[in-house]
Amino acid sequence: MEKFNKVAKNPSKITYSNEDAAKTLQDVQDGKYDYVLIDKVLYDNYQKTYHLDKIKAIELDSKDTKKISASIPYSYLLVEKTPEGKKILTAINKGITKIQSNGTAAKLSQKYFNGNYVPK
Repeated sequence: MEKFNKVAKNPSKITYSNEDAAKTLQDVQDGKYDYVLIDKVLYDNYQKTYHLDKIKAIELDSKDTKKISASIPYSYLLVEKTPEGKKILTAINKGITKIQSNGTAAKLSQKYFNGNYVPK
């Protein structure tokens, strides 16, 4: 949002929080905040669980998303910086490449997250 605010006509007030995402979404529904940036998979899960009927997800297009973050999704895999960690990272990257190229990742994403969230 800081990056977005630099180019926005109407910059947003940013509030940083360590609250649980469910609490933050409830705060949006209650009017404490105007919006929250959250990935769609997490939003959908909380929507099913807590029935947040006064808020709606608005998917950003890739142009707007790039104004906010250069990397999508907002999740990261952390591996220790050791020789063993490098081996693990190599194996993980090889596996990810394989399931992305053979379509397995897209099928799993659709099955468990109700959409294809595999990076292109």
